[in-house]
Amino acid sequence: MALLSVLAGVPPFLMARELRTRAGAFEPGMSPGPEPPPALREAVRPLSDQAIAAALLEQLRSAALAIYGADDRIEAYEVQGSEQRRALDCTAAVFFDAAVQDAGDDMRSLYTRPFGPMKQLCPGERFYNQPSGAAATGVLVGPDLVVTAAHVARRIPWQRMCLVFGFEMEDPFVARERIPAGDVYRVAELVARGDFGEPPRDWVVLRLDRRAEGRPFAAINRDRPLAVGQAIYTVGHPMGLPVKFAGNGRVLERGDDDTFTANLDVFPVCSGSPVFNAETHALEGIVLADPTLDHFLPVDGCYVQATVPEEDGVGNVHLRARHFAGAVG
Repeated sequence: MALLSVLAGVPPFLMARELRTRAGAFEPGMSPGPEPPPALREAVRPLSDQAIAAALLEQLRSAALAIYGADDRIEAYEVQGSEQRRALDCTAAVFFDAAVQDAGDDMRSLYTRPFGPMKQLCPGERFYNQPSGAAATGVLVGPDLVVTAAHVARRIPWQRMCLVFGFEMEDPFVARERIPAGDVYRVAELVARGDFGEPPRDWVVLRLDRRAEGRPFAAINRDRPLAVGQAIYTVGHPMGLPVKFAGNGRVLERGDDDTFTANLDVFPVCSGSPVFNAETHALEGIVLADPTLDHFLPVDGCYVQATVPEEDGVGNVHLRARHFAGAVG
């Protein structure tokens, strides 16, 4: 009980930082993140890896930052339905501009790193060999308007953003890392944001440098009620990976009408990912994934993705689309 009470006050990202530091999982020159207060560091130091890992999993479970039961994420080439394909087509990866380079022949190349080695994953973990490079996710909500989470714009100045459509797996082995220049956009203007409002809301509307001609945009649910039990799905770039479609989600709780809780399989860098109604395919909201959290647990010197039983009834929190609908027009 004493160990649990000590760890109860430790933020998840600090527990993950401690485990990765002990394992020597940070590459030379890589920042391990914020340094914990000395008192907290000393309290954690004598604890075993097993105790810290157990407490980390419990916090991830409580915060609903894990895979629920079976991992429902699939690749773009596996998505069959026309409406689901449309949802993929209006979802963009947010990249730092320096990570998008001119490759000649009117193409752009994306700077990525191998996901498994980068995260020190155990061999056999899903997506181990895929490239990771995206910094967040956004959704097209008008001919030249994109919505993402406001905390994304706080980490990446909008002047430094590139919105990339089509960063996906072409088959089980090949990722699309060369993108036609026509599918890459800069941000021309920050139109509106919710994080300076009262109360603050985690959304931002961005105007692209040109219209996304021929590309569908999401239809926002502005006023229809969102019922508990409603089937939903999301599209995004978890951990910066090529786009994933995650279905089989449902609304667990409506909250205060500003947010809703759901059991979608989302990770950091899913921030700003669209959440769609599985019946109407309207945009119900965006994912609010905390970019500082680590969803991986140590096992025999490498890391596995945190998983919790689906029947636990816990879920992650998402922002209702009605908050930014007015700014979209």
